[in-house]
Amino acid sequence: MTGGIYVHFPYCEHRCTYCDFVVATPRRIPQKEFTEAILAEVEQRASAFDSAALTLYLGGGTPSLWELGQLKRVIDAIKVRPGLVDGAEVTIEANPNEINAAHLSKMRQVGINRISLGVQSFQDKFLKSVERMHDGAQADKACQLINASEFETYSFDLIFGLPGQRLEEWLEDLRHAIDIRPPHLSVYGLTVEPNTLMHHQVRTKRIVVPDEGEQADMMFSARELLIEAGYTHYEVSSYALPGHRAEHNSSYWQGVPYLGIGPGAHGFLPPRRWVNSKAPQSYITSALKGAVETKWEDVSASDLLFERLMTGLRDLEHGLVIEPFWDRYAIPLKRQADLGNLSLEQGRIRLTEQGVRLMNSVLLDLI
Repeated sequence: MTGGIYVHFPYCEHRCTYCDFVVATPRRIPQKEFTEAILAEVEQRASAFDSAALTLYLGGGTPSLWELGQLKRVIDAIKVRPGLVDGAEVTIEANPNEINAAHLSKMRQVGINRISLGVQSFQDKFLKSVERMHDGAQADKACQLINASEFETYSFDLIFGLPGQRLEEWLEDLRHAIDIRPPHLSVYGLTVEPNTLMHHQVRTKRIVVPDEGEQADMMFSARELLIEAGYTHYEVSSYALPGHRAEHNSSYWQGVPYLGIGPGAHGFLPPRRWVNSKAPQSYITSALKGAVETKWEDVSASDLLFERLMTGLRDLEHGLVIEPFWDRYAIPLKRQADLGNLSLEQGRIRLTEQGVRLMNSVLLDLI
């Protein structure tokens, strides 16, 4: 069994108002101690793969705050065991205020070959509304630096549905991104999660966010604009120029196993999945003792089948092979095909243009 590896770096300078990820904002990041804990867990998990990993993704938090000397130790250890295939995609998430030419060059030297940049918006008022640490000028400069760097592939993240945002303002951000022309764009609708500062701000009417209808208009206007600009809409939130699909993220939609390393990280080795202890210090303590605190879940065959169908439909280019799902889901699949939401052709299931717009309804019917 083999697949991808996700490593979670939980530390940030500041928590954004919409963030519900496993994040800590200490005055001092315990760089060496945290790295030792990650190395210990890598050693603990490596035997789960019987061959080299296909991808490595460094997420967070803000993994670009990881001291590169320490991060190199982790990447080098993974290359040894379980190993990384030749030319493996190695991605790191970064924020615009951390990007400069020297840092980009050093990231390449330690083995990173892809950046996912959290732009979110190029407009100051929207960045301030969610307490991002960069401004529009820094976002633009970081994008231009990456565009001119040694990185052959990279991605910019943009968010629509930000507080007070109108459709035309969203399209303004998209047009600016298209002018820079990154190989990949991840386009996300804002979700107001419980237990976040933004949830309190919305509930107390301190801010107003676009409603579902307005967000839908933003999503499909983006789809139209980006396809016209030459991008392929290959996954619900992902657009790429030819040859630049995100391999690690795509593997999630294909049901590929993955190792989750770090505090709060999720892993999946069919038919089992797990989540690590979320508190960074608790994680460090347990990892250094040789046994990360982990909650395991055994997933039933029927649940795995539905999850594979649900995630596979996110792959708008390829969809998924019909045969494994036909016995259980033939009736709703036919019904959704008759409604024009699914294509059942050449032995594959795909969402149609209309089905992309009605994806939640399709999934509810399949449930």
